[in-house]
Amino acid sequence: MYEAYATNKNQFSSSALDDVVPVHIDGDDDHLLLSGESPHTWDDDRSHLADNDVAWPDDPLRLYLNQIGKIALLTHEQEIALATQVERSRQRFRHELLEVAFVMHRFVTTLDRVHRGDLPFDRTIQVSVSDHLEKHQICGRFPHNLRTLASMLPRNRADFRLAGSRRARRAARQAAWR
Repeated sequence: MYEAYATNKNQFSSSALDDVVPVHIDGDDDHLLLSGESPHTWDDDRSHLADNDVAWPDDPLRLYLNQIGKIALLTHEQEIALATQVERSRQRFRHELLEVAFVMHRFVTTLDRVHRGDLPFDRTIQVSVSDHLEKHQICGRFPHNLRTLASMLPRNRADFRLAGSRRARRAARQAAWR
């Protein structure tokens, strides 16, 4: 349609364009309108955009997690078995970690600071939902457990020295490891 009005390749004359798309000025300098078009006022209110039913995350990570979350990778039984295995591994790790003298000493020191109020309970101690213990129950056990742990630390050091001693009898060294 516009090819007939082109004067050179890919160029139009202004008069030819006016014939095809006439511009009409309606007396007010603010609105230049194509013929047959009504004045439009632009509304900057975007509240209608929030009413959209589809809410897409605006960051790529959230979008990815949203999409991958809809894909079933494990059956319900597999999820339960995996969660049980993870919980058992955590418990075993905690028990093994507490056998390290340095870690045990730091653990007792930290618990004592929580008991005295030097450290906040909620930020320091993570309570598992499966333990069914509340904060006041745990705090009530602190004095008794801290006394027990404090008496165990010197015995653990003595047992470690005995187990590593070449002068002690073999039976005594083996008993110290138990």
